[in-house]
Amino acid sequence: MAIANENHGNFETQWGWSEESTFNTAAISSAAFEVLESPIPVPNYDYRKVHDMRHNGSRIVTDQEMLTLVNNGWHTVPFSDVVVRREDLAFLLYSVLQQVAEAGAGTYAKTFTITNTTTQPSFTNDEGLFFTIGINQGISGRDTTIRSCIGSTITLSWDTAASADPRLRASGEFVSGGFCVHTNTFSGTWDYSADESFYDMSLFTTKQLDSVDVVIYAGSLTFATSPTRVGNAAGAAEDYTLAQNGFMLTGNLILRYDSNVVDMLGTHHRNGTLFPIDLELSSAAAEGHIQFVYNAAKVLSFEHNHDRAEGQSINLTFQAGYNKTTPGAAFVGTVEDGKDRAWPE
Repeated sequence: MAIANENHGNFETQWGWSEESTFNTAAISSAAFEVLESPIPVPNYDYRKVHDMRHNGSRIVTDQEMLTLVNNGWHTVPFSDVVVRREDLAFLLYSVLQQVAEAGAGTYAKTFTITNTTTQPSFTNDEGLFFTIGINQGISGRDTTIRSCIGSTITLSWDTAASADPRLRASGEFVSGGFCVHTNTFSGTWDYSADESFYDMSLFTTKQLDSVDVVIYAGSLTFATSPTRVGNAAGAAEDYTLAQNGFMLTGNLILRYDSNVVDMLGTHHRNGTLFPIDLELSSAAAEGHIQFVYNAAKVLSFEHNHDRAEGQSINLTFQAGYNKTTPGAAFVGTVEDGKDRAWPE
């Protein structure tokens, strides 16, 4: 038997991203890719199969009726359990929010602001962040690129239970209206980000809801824009539209059950009133500093649970919006990673 005499280990495949400078132009095979530390995603390549049997004179579908449509696709790349390294976080947030202001020196602080005047970049004019997703398969001529990807949904999560890994994790979905190529041979550098630091979420310096200190056992923050493809140029999208139904800023926090939490959130839950959320690691002007501020959150659900090892807890789910009565951005995120990305260019 003429079998291929080769075996590939479970962890020999890599996936990562490489920033594009021109929309609808994939990163070349010799480009450097920043690897994400997570399981390999299984993309939906949106190759539509049309196998509709018609009146072909027989009782079985024929090859003339079996069609594969490649053009005009909307590819999705769901991913999970990314261990967020210091230089990954800003990329993930920018990929979905498509808004950033980066300082030009020092810790290169990146600020993400979503407010009532927030719009979106023009991807067709090479604005915003779009990138090639690569899957390095380890077989010459069989590597995959998915061009001009952006974030659709990003969820940041953590668990600081005694038995848990407290590092920040990410899951979500990237999307693309561009083409996929499965015959590449990558030859550039493939590696994790140069900074091997992680975000230890047991080291919060600020944990406040409605300006009251709370104890957080675990949490997740979700950012979603539900992008859609716009137009068609030789089978690829000409642009993307974001947040037609609004920027969705939601979260879930598992809080210690105590008088601060019950008195504050019980009132907000019953009355539907707004309250701020402030979460911070490290301190300003230091590499590794992050801060997420929601100025106007509303309770979506509020559950009292009795089954955690740490003791009774409150499961709070919230959605953030813009407060017209007391104006303030719906969300302001700060990431100081010490990485000069030159965003936006």
